[in-house]
Amino acid sequence: MKRGVKQEDPISPNLFTCLLEDISFKSLEWDYGISINGLRLNNLRFADDIILIGKRKEEFARMGIELFKECEKRGRYRTK
Repeated sequence: MKRGVKQEDPISPNLFTCLLEDISFKSLEWDYGISINGLRLNNLRFADDIILIGKRKEEFARMGIELFKECEKRGRYRTK
């Protein structure tokens, strides 16, 4: 990795959470996941991990691609 934050830096999990919050609420409008009491649950985030929740493997593939593209737009990952 050429960009990012240092592992074990106390601010790393906070930066990760801020980035994913921005991506989740502003960019990704997933209709995937499971419904719990009328709320759609399609991902879980903890520290520096993310779990995608879906019903079919095709949903996971789409979610992963969309998430990667949004991260790439913000300069987090580069495919070059």
